[in-house]
Amino acid sequence: MYGIDMHNFKTLISCQRNLDFHPEVPWSDLLPLYCFEDELLCGFHAKDKTHHETHEATVIEFKNHNLPQCLKVLHPYLSFPEISRLTERISLRFPNHTHPESKEWVQQLWRLYGYQPREDLLILATKITALPFAVQQWLTQKKLAPQDLAPLRAVNDLNILNDYWEILLSLNPSKSEGTKGIELLVELILMGHSKETLNTHTTTTQSWLSFLQSLRYPLSTQQDLHAESKIRTLHWPAKSEARWVRRGDRSGVELKLFFSNPEELKINLVRLEKISRDVDGNNTLAELWSKN
Repeated sequence: MYGIDMHNFKTLISCQRNLDFHPEVPWSDLLPLYCFEDELLCGFHAKDKTHHETHEATVIEFKNHNLPQCLKVLHPYLSFPEISRLTERISLRFPNHTHPESKEWVQQLWRLYGYQPREDLLILATKITALPFAVQQWLTQKKLAPQDLAPLRAVNDLNILNDYWEILLSLNPSKSEGTKGIELLVELILMGHSKETLNTHTTTTQSWLSFLQSLRYPLSTQQDLHAESKIRTLHWPAKSEARWVRRGDRSGVELKLFFSNPEELKINLVRLEKISRDVDGNNTLAELWSKN
């Protein structure tokens, strides 16, 4: 594989596992094991004996390659939390005072995986490794990128978020929902909201985000509730669903309409035209849109 000296083998028991960064994708038992110097690079949970337990398991040693290239070959894709953990393992196993090339290895590793080894991102990576492992797994599964985790850079001690990770994990929001939830939590904590204020018993992601939004933007939340009540007074077409929604810094009506034939469509359009006239003739309703 990619320039390996196939005649150089080691026993698994002679290899160290200091670079075990707990990759999300497990190494297949059908694939051979590889090492760099005396450090195992994959299959970290492999047993020291083969399944026959009569011979020592063997490991192929990478030769004439540097460490980042070896890792990239074996682990073609790694998430940001995985890169963060691997960076930590490399720095601990190959400290600069004994391996001057270690810093360059880290920088090359990041570039191989499409990340720029900027100082702010390296600091963020250190913070990510301090998160509970279940949270790191969630970040990997949802494929959150460094820019999605940017709010965490504003928090010196991520332990203040420990009380809220359980809520996030239990709700298992989507990537966009989780990113928004983390952003709101950090902003609210920095604004001085207490744990008692931020803790909520909720069973849905939407209600959790709405709760955080109401704390972060109390005036907008009240305006949205007022708009929702006004929208419900309009006579919407049958088999339709209308609600007031906020998307970023804009808000308005989201309308879901069902029709089974062109005639129903025409009837619905007539009713929508009537609603348009009602809004134009009602200053209270017209003001809802003037605030956007």
